[in-house]
Amino acid sequence: MGGKNIITVISALLTCLIFPGVNLFFIAYICLIPLLFDLNKAADSNQRYAKSGIRRKFFFRGLVYGFIIMLYFHRWMLELQAWAAWYYVVILWVAASLFYALFYGTAMFLYAWGRNSIPDIYLFPACWIFAEWLRTAGPVGSSAGALGYSQSSFLPVLQTASGFGLYGLSFFIVLCNVLLWKLISGQEIKKHFIILMLVSTIVFLSGWRQLSKEDNMAAISKDYKEVKAAIIQANHEQSKKMQKKYWPLIRQDYINMTLEAVKGQPDIVIWPETITPVFNLESTEFIRKLKWIADKYKISIIFGTPVHEDGKYYNAAVVIDDKGINLKYYKKTRLMPFGEYWPAKNIIKFFDEDLVTSDYERGNEPMCLSVKELKVAGGICLESIYPEISRKGVNKGADILCFLANNAWFFGSIAAEELFQMSILRAVENDRFMIQVSNTGISGLVSNKGKVIAKMQLNKKGIINESFLIRDNKSLYSITGNIFVYISIILIIYSLLLSDHIADPK
Repeated sequence: MGGKNIITVISALLTCLIFPGVNLFFIAYICLIPLLFDLNKAADSNQRYAKSGIRRKFFFRGLVYGFIIMLYFHRWMLELQAWAAWYYVVILWVAASLFYALFYGTAMFLYAWGRNSIPDIYLFPACWIFAEWLRTAGPVGSSAGALGYSQSSFLPVLQTASGFGLYGLSFFIVLCNVLLWKLISGQEIKKHFIILMLVSTIVFLSGWRQLSKEDNMAAISKDYKEVKAAIIQANHEQSKKMQKKYWPLIRQDYINMTLEAVKGQPDIVIWPETITPVFNLESTEFIRKLKWIADKYKISIIFGTPVHEDGKYYNAAVVIDDKGINLKYYKKTRLMPFGEYWPAKNIIKFFDEDLVTSDYERGNEPMCLSVKELKVAGGICLESIYPEISRKGVNKGADILCFLANNAWFFGSIAAEELFQMSILRAVENDRFMIQVSNTGISGLVSNKGKVIAKMQLNKKGIINESFLIRDNKSLYSITGNIFVYISIILIIYSLLLSDHIADPK
């Protein structure tokens, strides 16, 4: 890599500070400034090269930057050494980080291509969020590590997501970095200062107004229906969940905790993903007890379990109420690679046949679970990191978002905190309350504006009994989706076409 890229490395290290583990969200607004200086220096010192040479240098710097932050963000993968050989885990960690880093390299490549045709303050943020959005595509796609997630605790700015989603929020952060870089480097200081102050003021005051308005409406409006939920965090070790002898004990523990939870008179009780890794619906005595509880206390119980249909296996969320099992259960649509299915299975089997396990099948399009008079959407485990899944659920009528997870695989690592942070964005984007229920944590209830109402920490056992408000209006993001990304794509294409008419530097 060499010492000449140290400035890019500094930028990457600053970016690491904005995510769980440190959570210095305000550094997000300056973390890209060293990278921008490094890119500008590389361009100025290589004017004798053709554009292709500059593009390669920009790509490499983006790759270095992305590789460092992806290694940091995905360090929880190292916990998988408890379930697979350490060298497989390290290879997976490095390969995944390098793959995701390619998108940052691509962003810088596109920026280098069009930078002389469109002002930096438009093109650089556009290239950045295009890469973040593109990174979610495909079977191993992921939005983890997007800059917008860092603002989950900065509620006034976080409200930007209700209008423009995660990537609109990232655009604002990157724009602030570019404008500050322009000011520090002395480029049209007055112009860029005015833009920075104007945009920041609009974003902050708009968010503050939304928060104030919501507080007042919640206090005086009679249009909001209140529903009480009991969140069960049973905290079962993954090693015990994988042993058959513990399955009856685990199921009984959930029943006991539910009987404790109903003392708070909830309307719904929610358990996490895959309470035991077996077809729980086929356990007659277990289901009989659940039906009895649901009927006696007039509650609905949502829980995760494997199911099978027509010889295929699914990771599902099921509802049991006083009428019995609702057969319209949710089947997970985005499976976790190397956990729920195996990309390139035959190649991996060639090296280690024992490593590969059976695959789950993907479900159909996201759907809503019917729970009493509610429609519940959300997903299972990592589905909370895909903005489009939650948006589709809300557009199908969801009143609330609910995510079932099991972070026991990753012990006390940062994975649980990262997942909870990303789930908060889904609440704000879609103007819905959000419930996350995880076996070992982090479980909690978040308002439609991103305020954490209740939260249970990692590796704790307990029950949360809290109320949430039913929402039926749609946010701008729920209606328009990633329109900010599409506008950015048009801008990038325009810059590339325009750059063909600009001569190479001599």
